[in-house]
Amino acid sequence: MDLRKASWTPTRPLGGWLATSHEIMPDGSLAPVTDRAGQVFEASGNARAVDLQPYVGWGLWNDEHKPFFVGVPTFLEFCGPDHPIAQEHGKVGLWTEGHLFDGDDPASWERFAAGRPSNIWGNIPRPTEALKPTEAELTRATTYWTLAKSIEGLGRGIGFSAHGRSVAWGDTIVRACITQAAVCRIPMNPHATAQPLALSKRLTLDTPLTKAELADPQRRAEVARLLSETRGYPPHIAAAIVAAGAAHV
Repeated sequence: MDLRKASWTPTRPLGGWLATSHEIMPDGSLAPVTDRAGQVFEASGNARAVDLQPYVGWGLWNDEHKPFFVGVPTFLEFCGPDHPIAQEHGKVGLWTEGHLFDGDDPASWERFAAGRPSNIWGNIPRPTEALKPTEAELTRATTYWTLAKSIEGLGRGIGFSAHGRSVAWGDTIVRACITQAAVCRIPMNPHATAQPLALSKRLTLDTPLTKAELADPQRRAEVARLLSETRGYPPHIAAAIVAAGAAHV
């Protein structure tokens, strides 16, 4: 679901893969994606095996898994093999969008961020401590944006890495709780690429709910039900996505 506000346009939008489980081969078969550590993030290919509520509710983008924040997500989509985004990119997994902070535009953090997390996992937000990026964080966000723009169109770029906790069976991650996304120069998963949004080719956009719709509990419940039925999200995740949209109004 798209959580952006129609009245504001980010100056540093990024889109890309938060995590991937499989690559779609030319014959349509699926090949597991192995990261640089030899693991397969199988859970990212199954919406019911990953808890996304912290990410959609109060998630942030950090700098290479450190408690140092450079951006905020505004969109998340599970892309199964038949999804248009998966077909376009040849990947199965979790697609995300958002923007890097811009020191010249305070709205880039004031409109979206819930608060600075109180621990490294990012799953215990401090609602009373509103996030205001430090100068160092704003500088780092600018570095990532400059890097992303400088290599656009070259078939490579910066990437995302899912941040949180996971359960592995051997070399396969079978369950996960994602709280944040790490923006990385060299992501652990070489398929988890990110690019300026104009290049990322997301093919579908949900129509954002109006303020009146978000204020209507019955309408929120209806949208959550449809999101669960059409996108495969577990009911509690669908409800969290809709609730996160309401929280940003």
